[in-house]
Amino acid sequence: MPYYYPNKFKGIPFDREHKALELCLDEFTAWMRDKLMQKLKQGYGGWDSESREYFVEEIRKQIELDKFDPVDVAIFAMFYWNVEGGPND
Repeated sequence: MPYYYPNKFKGIPFDREHKALELCLDEFTAWMRDKLMQKLKQGYGGWDSESREYFVEEIRKQIELDKFDPVDVAIFAMFYWNVEGGPND
């Protein structure tokens, strides 16, 4: 199964793939963290009291936008994963 890398990681030799993936994850999760912290400062909260169905609907709404934000989709996916204890429910 092929992996997706942003354009800046294309062409990296296979022996450096692990490091490239770590860099990609670090950068992406930093964007998620920054966005979440900004929303907390603005008074947003309550994500842990929503249902998984709520987050599925929010992900659908994001993807249907002409210019959706993949960080928002990832945040909603993380909330979905976390509600009710993670992926093993």
